[in-house]
Amino acid sequence: AYAPNPQMLGLVGLADKARRPFDEAYENASVACRYAKENDLTGMVCTKELLVMEESKKQLKALLEDAIDTKQFDMFLQFVYDVKQKRFTGAEVLSRWNKPDEGYLMPAYYINNMHQTGVIGKFDQYMLEKTFAQLDKWNGTEYGDLVLSCNVTRVSISSPDFVRSM
Repeated sequence: AYAPNPQMLGLVGLADKARRPFDEAYENASVACRYAKENDLTGMVCTKELLVMEESKKQLKALLEDAIDTKQFDMFLQFVYDVKQKRFTGAEVLSRWNKPDEGYLMPAYYINNMHQTGVIGKFDQYMLEKTFAQLDKWNGTEYGDLVLSCNVTRVSISSPDFVRSM
């Protein structure tokens, strides 16, 4: 599928009523192009099913972004105990979605959706900020020498802004 630039077709100055069919066709072609690119296809015809699927993906992305923005994800710690030293040495940071209408959800219910909708980088940043905040709370206390490990996706690590954003 190919989505031409409206300026190339000389449609920029058309009245809104005349542009509507073109704008709709252009948007549909853009959806098909994006889907083909994301799925490594050489081409794709935009169907009603594809439009419904893309709309669902947009709604899911908005839901996940809102959940991050409203701090619905909580941090849990799975502590590591050193048997030889007989003490806790650190913890792994885990996340749980405290979804208002469903309660706590395990990562299996949201991590893949975050990848598919492109929200995973924002989620990684959110969890790292929570991890750093916990370490700051512990600084200067009896827990100050504990180490926290926080999983981060390759999407975030490979981002040129990853280190600067810390």
